[in-house]
Amino acid sequence: MTEKADYMIQRRSLAAVAVAVLLVVAGCSGTSDQSPDATTTATTVGEINPTTTAQESDASQMALPAGVTANGLENASALVTAHNRSLADRSYRFAFESNSSEYSSRIRAARGLDATLLVANSANTTTRSWTQGSRTSMVQTADGERGYRLVQGEYESALGFDTYADLTRAVLVTYLRVGEYETTDVVTRDGTKLVELTATGINRSAVDQLAGEESNVSVDAFEARVLVDSDGVVHEFEATVTETVDAESRTNEVGYDLSDLGSASVERPDWASSIPQLNATITEDGAVAIEHTGGPAVEDGTRLSMATDSVVDGAQLSKLSAGETAYLYVAETADGQRDVRASVGDRPSSDQVALNLSESDRLVISGTSRNVSILLQPEN
Repeated sequence: MTEKADYMIQRRSLAAVAVAVLLVVAGCSGTSDQSPDATTTATTVGEINPTTTAQESDASQMALPAGVTANGLENASALVTAHNRSLADRSYRFAFESNSSEYSSRIRAARGLDATLLVANSANTTTRSWTQGSRTSMVQTADGERGYRLVQGEYESALGFDTYADLTRAVLVTYLRVGEYETTDVVTRDGTKLVELTATGINRSAVDQLAGEESNVSVDAFEARVLVDSDGVVHEFEATVTETVDAESRTNEVGYDLSDLGSASVERPDWASSIPQLNATITEDGAVAIEHTGGPAVEDGTRLSMATDSVVDGAQLSKLSAGETAYLYVAETADGQRDVRASVGDRPSSDQVALNLSESDRLVISGTSRNVSILLQPEN
């Protein structure tokens, strides 16, 4: 679990933990665009898993995952660790949603062999992201306005599959810790045997640890059901929690569903064609080469800013179309000052480059073309 995900589960009510996973959507902004939006289908918690059928009640009929015994869940952390390890580098889809009187949020996501796709809805905001390699293309719609983003490299602003998978697991481990679970059944889902765990009570010490000593939160009722395979992969989780927060009663429903394990595939979404696909690398002479591999042109006059550990400056770019390469580099002026320059098609010679950018500890290229914000971390 990432530090960001771990932070989000500290000192919160259970409902707030579930809500927080989707409120991160609001941290990504964009500019207006009126092109039509792709539709998404809402799925209620109760509709998440219609195909599971009960088979046996004897858990001894299957190998039990880490943290689970024939009596119940004994170590939630061990189970979630096994879940994370089993999913590493495997393709799958997952759905998550949280419904309460205050918020309604949902995620639909898939990881294929070489790409990931995500749709996240929260309040009046919808975020879509598609990641392939080191590049993430995003579109966000809020209050009828739309903005696009292209991110190359590792940034928190790239709200893609991995970010939401981590945050969803933070919710999962929290809800597993605060319940007392018994092993109640063995079921079969799509040919896979799963052990069923059912919450029979509340782990008060875990709730107190989560909420803090001076908390104004009390958990009044907790119901949950988990389906997990012998490798520790949680295939389904459903929970309903009723809390009192500042003397006000609140109920929150949480649902998680995993499917297509080992067989999920991801295709490039249609909306990604609205984003220029750029790939930034550093040449052997120390300039940044920005290759345009597809999509709309970067418009003439776009200013690209360069931030390094020693230079913060930028230059205007002439129109950059698919199939072309732009170069951004640091030159030296006649009076010995450093100046960032840009060219399209004309690669600078080693004599023109005054600073080898491959030696920089930090290098970020940013800019905005029409309604697309661009953030690139060049690869050496």
